Amino acid sequence: MLWTLKHAPAKTADVCGNTESVSRIKKWALSFSLGQLQKPILVHGSAGSAKSAIAYALAKELELEIIPILPPTGGELGKWEKRLSEVLAGSSLFSSQTLVLCEDVDEWHLSKIRGLMQKFAALLNEANVPVYISAHDAYSQKIAPIRPYCELISLKAINHSSIASELVRISELEGLRVTSETIQKIALNSRGDLRAAINDLQAHNSNSFRESQKQQTDILKMVFRSPSFSAAKSVDLGPLMERSTLKMYVSENLPAEFFDAHDMAQGFDFLSRADIFDGRIMRRQYWGYLRYSYLLLLWGVSSCRRHIRAGFTPYSFPSYIRKMGATRSKRAIYKNAGLKIGPKCHCTSKNALIFIPLICAQMETLEPKAEVGQKLCSHYKFDEEELAAICGSAASTLYSKKPAKRKSVGARI
Repeated sequence: MLWTLKHAPAKTADVCGNTESVSRIKKWALSFSLGQLQKPILVHGSAGSAKSAIAYALAKELELEIIPILPPTGGELGKWEKRLSEVLAGSSLFSSQTLVLCEDVDEWHLSKIRGLMQKFAALLNEANVPVYISAHDAYSQKIAPIRPYCELISLKAINHSSIASELVRISELEGLRVTSETIQKIALNSRGDLRAAINDLQAHNSNSFRESQKQQTDILKMVFRSPSFSAAKSVDLGPLMERSTLKMYVSENLPAEFFDAHDMAQGFDFLSRADIFDGRIMRRQYWGYLRYSYLLLLWGVSSCRRHIRAGFTPYSFPSYIRKMGATRSKRAIYKNAGLKIGPKCHCTSKNALIFIPLICAQMETLEPKAEVGQKLCSHYKFDEEELAAICGSAASTLYSKKPAKRKSVGARI
């Protein structure tokens, strides 16, 4: 039997680390027993920070029945939605003694079901029972629809001294003869992951090394609030393509972190210099410039911060990526139209896009519109939907109206 299960905390007081957050979670659960409805909680933190252990300890301590909710599989969305709505409505006799547990919701996108988070958010808005949701990154765009309906509770990585104390307790219960040096080595190598430390203790593995994967918010904090040059150098930014996304995050959130105009101007200056070196890397394929881009982005932006703003700063998703996602279908239509216009105008599909305003002007000014639309479709091989999408309102009702027939003179009697 795994020691992570054998020695799991039986009550919230036994949970290692994050004392304040655990107290908030217990207070939240007790409010339901007093008849006070609360928002679902979204508990987020790194791996091994006891997100699931807290839920099961809470259920044991308050004698709650845990109802686990898993993401639906293909073709079962309707059944899943119906069952979840019944569970969250709390219509059963013992609904006050249940705890709905939804683990790792930021991984639910792997089920590849469109609109899953939107449906889940709509059901959470009507929840009458305690709903415990866990995630690695609460600010991931994948779970953005449910975030406004939840109370966010953060769990920090567990301190290595607390992990060492827990390992000593478990080794004494198991009758292991482990030296204090080995305990300290396992605790340090776990990098705040208590579950990994317990597994290493059970496997007598004191030489394992884990490189913790930093979330986007953690990297942003290092970019904006790096305490020293050596700390900035220790951060791994990943490949160049992920760094481009990181620069969009920095550009979006730099005004929220730097409230002084001079600090903000210098921060954008360092960010632009890092982007220049990344461009030179792509053009010249000389990766020696990477060290300049790396330090300008990490230490350069943080070093120009002279006025410190205390407290938590919520980071926003880049508006550029959001706009590009919202216009994806429109850009696909324009790309397809360029492929059809290009051969007729003897140019590339990219350059053919400059003729789209001319086509729209023809639809708006020439009469009758029905005949103009038919000629454009015939010439460029457009279908009705494509022409309506390109020209907008000028062609949206084009085929709902037929040209009026002329009456002959002889018909007037």
